Amino acid sequence: MKDTIMIVDDSKELRKVIKLYLENAGYETIEAENGKMALEILKEKDISLMILDIMMPEMDGFEVLDALGEDRKFPVIFLSARGKVENKIKGLNLGGDDYISKPFDPGEVVARVMAVLCRNQRSMKKQIVVGSLKWDVENRVVYLGDKILELRAKEYKLLTLFIEAGQGVYQAGNI
Repeated sequence: MKDTIMIVDDSKELRKVIKLYLENAGYETIEAENGKMALEILKEKDISLMILDIMMPEMDGFEVLDALGEDRKFPVIFLSARGKVENKIKGLNLGGDDYISKPFDPGEVVARVMAVLCRNQRSMKKQIVVGSLKWDVENRVVYLGDKILELRAKEYKLLTLFIEAGQGVYQAGNI
């Protein structure tokens, strides 16, 4: 399955250039011309990463990031004409995963998308969430809600087997 990148910018020309480069690199893209439209689209579609302009009418990029909340499941790369260091620091401190200043090279955008997705996928392997079950793979700890589950070694191995299998079915003799 291809990663889907949402491009949120009020400039149609800029969205088209980024879309062309990302699609040539093998990504699927979704475009939104403003923050409100992006939030509406996200109610229907899942994305792998968002490229988000800061200066947009109606709702700026910082407001969009705030509206997404802490539960967002995808990284955000800010793309902005605000190239001053204090703006970059603000964007990263608010939860952005990267910050690209305009003007930019489209090849750099693709490279940063690839790097952020790679980092994000590595960190996702360290923690698996299924409903209210959270599994900290690195520390071998399983949580149900906020409570740590006390699992025996055999139970932990079974949980590992079932989670890694996904929707697979096992015969009792194969476990």
